[in-house]
Amino acid sequence: MKYNYTINQISKSITIRTSGYLETKEFSEMCVSMHLKAIEFKCLLILDCRLSKNLMSAAEAYYCFSDHYNIVDFRLREIPTAIITSIEDMDFFYFLETTCLKKGIKIKAFLDEKSSIDWLVQSTISTVGMIKAV
Repeated sequence: MKYNYTINQISKSITIRTSGYLETKEFSEMCVSMHLKAIEFKCLLILDCRLSKNLMSAAEAYYCFSDHYNIVDFRLREIPTAIITSIEDMDFFYFLETTCLKKGIKIKAFLDEKSSIDWLVQSTISTVGMIKAV
């Protein structure tokens, strides 16, 4: 998996674009790193995976946060994260969304960028004292 990111200080967002195969170890490490940047820069996250192919299982999605995020910084779950995905991988990311929401993690999956931005605009991060909207 490859990725690049841009930080937009005006909209207070970080956009990450992935390409290649999404596998648990690399994907989780990238997500943790980007969530830490989001805390540092007080930003929301947009994760664009439309150019990637998911290879992660439902079990890996279920344990992703407890295995990779909680051990780093509990605040990572407070950062609203919009994931834009392809129609082929939407079922996986809907499952990830449902799993994360049940654990109090602010994440939502989308098929288009506009919907993801609209959702982020409405999101707030009160417990970390970050920003109120994009």
